[in-house]
Amino acid sequence: MYIAIYMFSYSSIYIYAYLYIFIMTAKIKKLIEKIPKPKAGHIKLLKIEEIFVPHPYCITPRHLTGESMYLDDQSIRDAEKNNNAACDICRKLVKQGRQEHIFLFDEHQQSLTLFIEVPKGELNSITGLNEYLFKIKPVLLKLGIDGIAFKQV
Repeated sequence: MYIAIYMFSYSSIYIYAYLYIFIMTAKIKKLIEKIPKPKAGHIKLLKIEEIFVPHPYCITPRHLTGESMYLDDQSIRDAEKNNNAACDICRKLVKQGRQEHIFLFDEHQQSLTLFIEVPKGELNSITGLNEYLFKIKPVLLKLGIDGIAFKQV
């Protein structure tokens, strides 16, 4: 009987997680509709996406201390402080010489980012881009968008 209940609870966690992700993705997709469209045809709004900077934080067995089967921000910080735990992606990148140091949990961030398609070339020389960015800046701040990424085509 416990196995059935556990399996049901285990499945429910995933259902709620997927539902939360679906709802958040739908909310993020609707944000782009609130941003004024550029008048210049060579500038296009592509999408708004949550990105991880410098990358997603990756836990290791050192993070699992046995005190709880769930990890939250504080338990990850405690594992870093007391168990020599660190982001596994950071460890590998440092070992490969592709990153200078291992970032702490609090140094890994999520950023809501607007992706804009622009022609190839120096961004400052793209006609109308600076004016458009200054125009939409108050809207981006109000929507909580942390940054802009440019795709040059």
